[in-house]
Amino acid sequence: VLSNLRKYGTSLESQLLELINQDYADFVNLSSNLQGIDKVIENLRNPICALRDEVSTICDAVQDEIVELEDKLAQRDEIQQKKYFLTLFLDIYQIVCKIEALLRVGEENPVQFNNSDEDTSNLIQRVANDFNQLKYYVSKTKDFPFVKNLAERINRIETTMQEGLEALFCDGIQNSDRDVISNCLRTYAAIDRIADVELLFLSKK
Repeated sequence: VLSNLRKYGTSLESQLLELINQDYADFVNLSSNLQGIDKVIENLRNPICALRDEVSTICDAVQDEIVELEDKLAQRDEIQQKKYFLTLFLDIYQIVCKIEALLRVGEENPVQFNNSDEDTSNLIQRVANDFNQLKYYVSKTKDFPFVKNLAERINRIETTMQEGLEALFCDGIQNSDRDVISNCLRTYAAIDRIADVELLFLSKK
């Protein structure tokens, strides 16, 4: 290995001498050509340093702008989220009031479901559709105090609706009213209570 390194060094030395001999005049003038290079470098130092400081200042300003923009975007997202939930709260409240009005919950003359006419079965189906939408909205907001405060009213609506649906179905079975029975079955399916109507039907056989 040492022998190879020595041969390689000798080869490099020969090549270097060959290059010098080829451009000997330029090699001799190299040192003179480099005279004053220190001064040139020194003259360039100040502008380069000034440019570096300017670039640094610009970078700091850009970074500040980025931080400010990110803060504004975060504020916008927070505002949009608040608007989203406020809209849900309003929808929930309106649906609760709407269903209570349809069923006349809390009034002296609440809706009676012991008459298996088609209008009444259509009404309970409409209420069930609204209640499904209400449950969807509540599932997204159930941890908020506003929605928790409506829990009692929502539970009362659900109880009234289920009792009315049961009464309608039983009356439809007794009177063999296919339209009422069909509406009741669709309503049970809409609120995902098929198992309940199966048990109810078996209990009435």
